[in-house]
Amino acid sequence: SSDVCSSDLAAVFDEGSLSIREPVEIESGVLLFDVSEDGRLAYWEAEGAYPTHEFVWVARSGAISAVEEGWEVDHGGNNAGWRLSPGDSMLVWREGSGPGLGEIYVRSLPEGVPNQLTSDAYYDRLARWAPDGTRVVYQSSRRGRNGRQNMDVYSIRADGFGQPELLLDYTRGIQQAILTPDAQELVLVVPGEDGAGRDIYRYRIGSQEPPRPFVADPGTLENLLAVSPDRKSTRLNSSHL
Repeated sequence: SSDVCSSDLAAVFDEGSLSIREPVEIESGVLLFDVSEDGRLAYWEAEGAYPTHEFVWVARSGAISAVEEGWEVDHGGNNAGWRLSPGDSMLVWREGSGPGLGEIYVRSLPEGVPNQLTSDAYYDRLARWAPDGTRVVYQSSRRGRNGRQNMDVYSIRADGFGQPELLLDYTRGIQQAILTPDAQELVLVVPGEDGAGRDIYRYRIGSQEPPRPFVADPGTLENLLAVSPDRKSTRLNSSHL
């Protein structure tokens, strides 16, 4: 089973019966969340507009504890994503207090110190872990075309050594990118060809062929991707009725 969360409730979702058990109330102010492999919910809480944030754990019983007491993150008004690593041993996030328009950081859990992975004058966002936990995939405007409107996909070692590796240079304006569990493909959210909505594309890393349509319904908004471990299905949020 796995957990799902709204802004104020967490509930166990039974994948066998496709049913949701009795929700557990948690504190308000939840902005973004992720679920650990042992069933704990990690989420980011704050009050007001664009303050610093605190990462906390919440157990299935509803008990809440800070990842680290007193540790707060300045997301600069738009964190644009964070994630637990495979095995829940590390955390990656974007922080807005760096020298550029937001930098990518990692830290080991529970007692590590923040380690800055990117340091540039460009907009970096939506960091996601590679399946083996050794690299972080993220989007960046570092190639300088149209700022945030044209984000390319990069990969960087999670230990901070080496330079970012360009995985995909694409002119459609990537809005989300995740690796498949075998790390062979990128699944992308891009603007619809008709200028409305968003479509899902797939791209085989290293291929000379451009990304190919996967789910492309005119005028339909598709986002919030997740690929199943066996690569047989892709979950997404869609406005299609």
